[in-house]
Amino acid sequence: MSKPPSLGLTPAQPHISARTQRRPPQRPRIAPQRPVIEVINRPREPFGPYTQPPESFYQAEPIKKAALEEVNEQLMQEALKETHQMTPGSYVGRHSFNNNLIIPCIPRL
Repeated sequence: MSKPPSLGLTPAQPHISARTQRRPPQRPRIAPQRPVIEVINRPREPFGPYTQPPESFYQAEPIKKAALEEVNEQLMQEALKETHQMTPGSYVGRHSFNNNLIIPCIPRL
């Protein structure tokens, strides 16, 4: 005779309370660290891009910024003139967070 098929039941195990159960100590988790990348101060890597900007970049930066501010100021003045001609209301010319040159405002009385 063969054995009857089991129903997946296991014999009862003794009850283990939380007080008697021993757990291994937990180690603190350490975040993975990124590898350190060193940039060698050479003007160019072999067969690669430049590792540092040219010296003329630092000299031209204030000139570019001043020219850009002047162009933005002219654009604001032109946009304000057109807006005042086309619509009634009060507007302020400012370079906003959303790159709007004209901001509608409520005038003070």
